[in-house]
Amino acid sequence: MRNFIRVFFTKLTIIIGLLLCVSVPVFGQNKSENAPKEKRKKVKVKSEKRLKKDKKKAIKKYHKMQDKPTRKRMKKASKSSIRRQKGKRMVRRRLV
Repeated sequence: MRNFIRVFFTKLTIIIGLLLCVSVPVFGQNKSENAPKEKRKKVKVKSEKRLKKDKKKAIKKYHKMQDKPTRKRMKKASKSSIRRQKGKRMVRRRLV
């Protein structure tokens, strides 16, 4: 009877040891593989709402940049034309 118990427990410990040896690396690998993928997804993938917002912002910025030089030119032109007109009037008044 003692012999049977000893053999039973030795077999049991061997089976448990083998199961641990097989299961630990398998579960460990799954965790290590999944973790970096999730991190990568978080970094790379933006939500569609965010992408749309970014696109709108970019378009607005582009149009602003397009308008800026013309606005500046128009301002300069209007100022200079007013100066010229004032100058001409002054000259006319002096002459007359």
